[in-house]
Amino acid sequence: MSCCVSEGESIMALVSEFLGQLTLSYGGEQEPKFPTVVPIHDFDPAQDAARIETAIKTKGVDEQTIIDILTRRSAEQRREIAFEYERIAKKMCLM
Repeated sequence: MSCCVSEGESIMALVSEFLGQLTLSYGGEQEPKFPTVVPIHDFDPAQDAARIETAIKTKGVDEQTIIDILTRRSAEQRREIAFEYERIAKKMCLM
């Protein structure tokens, strides 16, 4: 089924795979006992997922935005972003 073909398809696939691994490993691995990244206070997973989607669709792919978002969120926040990103991607494929 090829419903979503875009210029940055390979990068989108890479980001989707990365985010998919986050959701697949949920509950399967024990989290560190100390925070490796401190959660941000004004966290909005929908906004982060939308920013990642925009970065992917940007001509040439805005890799720095993706890196900035994912490296500055806690493991739990990245999971929430992953779920939201999957929801957005599925919604866009159905349109």
